[in-house]
This record gives sequence, structure tokens and C-alpha cells, in this order.
Amino acid sequence: MKYLLLLAVLSGSAALAAAEAPEVRFELSARIGDGEPLQTTLSLPSPSSRTIQAVGPLKFQIEVKPEQKGRLVTSVQIVAGEGAPSLQRSVLYGWQSAATLRTGSFTVCGTRVLLEIPIPAQPARCANLLPLAPMEPSDGCIECAGAYEGMPATFSSRSRIAPADAPGERIVLTGRTLAADGRPRAGVLVYAFQTDHTGVYPDAEPRRRTLSQTHGRYRGWARTDAQGRYSFDTIRPGGYPDSGEPQHIHMVVIEPGCWAAFLEDVHFSDDPRMKTLTPEDRVRNFSGAGGSGIVTPQSAGPGKPSRAVRDIHLGRNVSGYPGCTDRSQRPGRDDRADVEAATQRWISAFNRKSTDDIVALYAPDAVFLGTSSPVLRDSAALVRDYFKGLANLGNSVMATADHRIQVFGDTAVSSGYYSRTSTDDGNTTLSHARFTFVYARRHGSWLIVAHHSSALP
Repeated sequence: MKYLLLLAVLSGSAALAAAEAPEVRFELSARIGDGEPLQTTLSLPSPSSRTIQAVGPLKFQIEVKPEQKGRLVTSVQIVAGEGAPSLQRSVLYGWQSAATLRTGSFTVCGTRVLLEIPIPAQPARCANLLPLAPMEPSDGCIECAGAYEGMPATFSSRSRIAPADAPGERIVLTGRTLAADGRPRAGVLVYAFQTDHTGVYPDAEPRRRTLSQTHGRYRGWARTDAQGRYSFDTIRPGGYPDSGEPQHIHMVVIEPGCWAAFLEDVHFSDDPRMKTLTPEDRVRNFSGAGGSGIVTPQSAGPGKPSRAVRDIHLGRNVSGYPGCTDRSQRPGRDDRADVEAATQRWISAFNRKSTDDIVALYAPDAVFLGTSSPVLRDSAALVRDYFKGLANLGNSVMATADHRIQVFGDTAVSSGYYSRTSTDDGNTTLSHARFTFVYARRHGSWLIVAHHSSALP
């Protein structure tokens, strides 16, 4: 398995001489965790490729492809060694005005990567990353991944995408989620993100990993009610200023514990750009996933937001859809979110180097098998003994990687990978381990009753 972050940059110039192979200059920065970044500069002709050292165990894989219709296509991947847990697929496409310069900063935070273009004076910090909720299966849906970073612990059926004071035409986007038999489905999560009224995705701070950062700051989550209904208060987005792309709102539907899918975007029937779409544009924009996303806003009267209805037909035109059943009466996202929060409290206590806080997360009768000790620890005193040296770990930072959560009534399991970055005398190391936390709900709180941790083979 490899850490993978693909930076695909397309740019071109008609002035490039066909007889001369252009040379592309790369100015790259990489760091592990919040350690010191290492700068790399090199130039490569077109076409060519090279693998070079990035930082620590990480490498850059760089490729300059042949010109395509007067444009240079380059890719930069940051890759770790075999056997490491994989990074959830992250792809960033961008355009640069200079045809022969590529610049970017890669910060590796466990299995998440922060990519910044151009290289900033102060790179984003792993310590500021929002929690990453465990993901449902999908058909490889790239946009789905962004829904899980910063996902709230609780939801309501009505939410907000754009801030209440955002400029633009106010609108309420609403609808129902419907199963194949037409019955409404409760407990389904709907995630939406969009541009502002100028067609730009406002930057999010603190910075998020690539696939979440590209969603910008205007985003929201709603959980369908007993009638399968959701609603978002927002503004009407602008079309992209550098293209003829119509106004649209992106949507992801998540059936907790089963499946996630990227839906056909919401488009507005009265948007003038809709009339200029080519047949190829229509094929690309109107996939039919979850049913048609074309809506016709209806006025609600003077001074009131207009209303647009987008019903979601679960599984319709969704590749690989497994036919999820109604789980609204079973342990759902709230329980799973609470278990995820308990796991992140463990990570936070470790990073604060607080022995007291981390021991408080274990039940008095918990059983613990640590990564660096052969002792089977079955008492609070023995658990404390394992963590008594936390303060000596200096700037070590833990982060969860790919993991899953299962809830069985008052028992839950959180299992997967976590990673630790450490910096000593300027040298940064990255290590990985497997973990399983077993939780029991006691007096309303999820406590660890069993914890097993082991290094990757």
C-alpha cells in the first residue's frame, strides 16, 4: 500500500515552439507531521519521469508527459514505503498560468496529505486538522471522502450551507430520500457543498486535506427525518467564472453503515448557462445518479427565500449500489459518531501527553495489550504504568488513519490503523500500527474495555 497524492496540473501556451521540447521546473516542499519542511528543486524535459527523495521515507514520483493540444501535463505523487496504510484517494486538478513552473507543498499527516499551491511561508499544521469520521463503502467516489472530514457528531434534518450573512439570492434546497419502492427513508445523511455567489469556493481555515479543502467553506450536513425529508438554507451559487459551467450544488448521500454515493449535481432550470451546454456537457453533468438534479426555484413571496425541491432516489443510476436496507431503527450515525469522538479523545490525550486524561478513557476492568510491551494489562494501575512516560515523547503526534466503527447495542468496536510522527535532532520519523478499541457504554459514556495495538508486520 502506498501514500498517494496526485497533483495533476494542466497548462499551455500556443507560443511553445513545436520543435523544442519544453523543460518544466518543479519547486516542491515536503514534510512529515509538523516537522521542518525539506525543499526540492529540479527541472525535467518533456517527456520524462523521475523518482527522487522527498523527506524521510517519502519520495516524489514526477512525470512530465508529452504535450497534448499545446498543453503540458505533469503529475507529482508523494509516496511512502510498501506496507504502510493507504491514503484515501486524493486528487487535485489545477491550472497554472506559467507553462513551465510547478510548485506545491505536501504535508503528510498520518494518512492524510495537505497540499498547498504555491508553497506558503507557513505551511498548514497537522495539529489543526479536523477529525476524520470512519467512511462507508462506495464505488471509489472521490467527492464522498470530503464529507467525512469535520463531520459533526450530531445532525438535524435542516441545516445550513452558506452563512446567513453571505451575499447572494437566498434559497431553501429541500427534498426527500426515497427507497426503490418509493417509501421515504429516515436517518440518511445528505452532504452538500457549493461556491459563493461569484462562483468561487471560499477557502476553509484551518486547512483540510485536499479532497475536503476543495469543497471550500460553504458546506453542510442534514439527516433525513421520519418522512425522509432534508432541507438546506443557502444562497444560489454562481457559475464558475473561468468556464461556461452552470450554477450547481454538489451533493453526496450517505446511508450509515452501508454506502455513500456522489449524486447528480443540483442545477437550476432558469440558469441561462443551461441553454449553452453541448451534448457532451450534458452527458458529463447529468449522470442521473440519485435521480435528476435539475430544479426549478419557486418564489415564496417578497423578502422570502425561494424554494427548490431535489428528491433523492437511493441507488438509482449508482454504480455498485448494494441495496441498503432501512437502518434508522438500528444503531446509527449518532452512536458511531460518539464512538469516533471517543477514539479521537484518546488521540488528543496522547498528543497532549496527558497520562491522567488517557487513563480516564479506560474502564477500570479494561484489558490492554500495548505496542511496545509484552505485558497483559488488566487494571487501571497497569494501564497508567504503560502511559507514565508520555511526557518524555516530546513532539510525537498520533493520528488515526483508515479505520472502521461497528456498533452492537451498548458495545462498539473501532479498528484500523494509526500513525505516529516524531522529530529528533531535525530528523522526522513516521511509524504505523494497527489498533482495536472495544468500547462499552457505561452510564451514558463509551469507555474502552479492551485495547490491542501492534506494529505493522
